Amino acid sequence: MKRSRLIKLAVIAGIGILVLIPLLFSEEADHVHPTVEHIPDSLWEAETVGGLPFERPAQGKPMVINVWASWCIPCKEEAPAFAEAAAMYWDEIAFVGIATKDTKAAARQFQATYGIGFQSASDPTGELANQLRAPALPTTFFVDANGLVISRMVKPLTAAELEAELSALIEE
Repeated sequence: MKRSRLIKLAVIAGIGILVLIPLLFSEEADHVHPTVEHIPDSLWEAETVGGLPFERPAQGKPMVINVWASWCIPCKEEAPAFAEAAAMYWDEIAFVGIATKDTKAAARQFQATYGIGFQSASDPTGELANQLRAPALPTTFFVDANGLVISRMVKPLTAAELEAELSALIEE
């Protein structure tokens, strides 16, 4: 009796795994429906990694918010793509960073190393990342011109993936 019960459990577990594997490794697993609809006002009250007051981007302009840390290896992988995209789209899309669980000095060095010219909020305790419900690093939010979060990517983005998201954001 015990053996047949174990066999049934093994078959059920095997079927469950076969169903879940494609979901876990699909592109949709990385492109997650946002868990917040709007960016919390506390972001605009933060200080930048340079120690200056954070400047809220112009209303009516789409925005990209990238949550990162200088010690995060995947963040380092995607940083050049963000620096290039921000320079290319500066007049159409506002780019904002949140340096979470990091020191201001390390965050400034990271930005200098990768040529990141957009402002980043200092989030040494991770509170801003928690308010945004960023589950891992890096996490990127795409916000439409009305301030609505339309997409969230929980993974390092390649230049091609970032370009596709930016194109979709402009078309919104």
